[in-house]
Amino acid sequence: MRWFLSFVFVTWNALYLFASDASVCGHVVAVQGTVVATNQLQDTKRVLFRGAALFTADVLTTGPDGKIQLKFTDEGLVNLLPNTVYRISSYSFSDEKQDIAVDLFEGGFRAMTGNIGKQNPGGYQVTTPVATIGIRGTIFDAFFQDGELNVGTVFGTVIVHNAAGSVELSSGMYVSAMSYSELGKPETTAPAVFTELNFAPPVGGESVQRAQSKIEGRSMYMVPKSSSAKVKPNPPSAKTKPMQSPRSPEKASEKEGEWLHVPASQGNPACG
Repeated sequence: MRWFLSFVFVTWNALYLFASDASVCGHVVAVQGTVVATNQLQDTKRVLFRGAALFTADVLTTGPDGKIQLKFTDEGLVNLLPNTVYRISSYSFSDEKQDIAVDLFEGGFRAMTGNIGKQNPGGYQVTTPVATIGIRGTIFDAFFQDGELNVGTVFGTVIVHNAAGSVELSSGMYVSAMSYSELGKPETTAPAVFTELNFAPPVGGESVQRAQSKIEGRSMYMVPKSSSAKVKPNPPSAKTKPMQSPRSPEKASEKEGEWLHVPASQGNPACG
């Protein structure tokens, strides 16, 4: 009996220390297909499910049929597409510090910045092999495949930056980066892969537009003054541009299971 009590005490203590040391930064809202998280700091590999915790240094990998929605403790949401590799490099949300840094190695996502983006926009950064993405409180899409990055703003302002300079994108604007030394001009025509169907959350997930409207305390269909995108030299401007009306909310139930759907005439980028 004494041995058993000692075992329970040691085990409980070890679990307590692990929970205290592990940096929980959010949880899984919804998941479809296969999604795995690996964490070198914890030396773990986990199959993710609804309600599972997310930790700093997690590398999330979605399978060909995998789709997942993440919710950070600052209320930010991220929808990961199939065949995506996404790392939560660092995360802090406290009275003393608010910042988040993530890496997109492959695939794509739609992100709604939460309170970190609202309280410290400069503390939100996405790194890809060909460019970095900064925000000014926003909903935006990013897709990286075959060495090319495409970024689009659904609502708010995004800044895409690399060695070629920086581009500031207001709502409804897109830009591509073909390498770290090349950066395209902003356009109003979305890449073929940028559809509401592709970036919609898994079944059971939240609409990022509706979640954003709750945080902002406003109607998501509020129409602010229009603005145009501008190409700027290094470093990115800190000035926030007026925002345009967002696109329509996701339709998660539409053609469920058809990943990376684009019109047949344009081809499917996921198929090469």
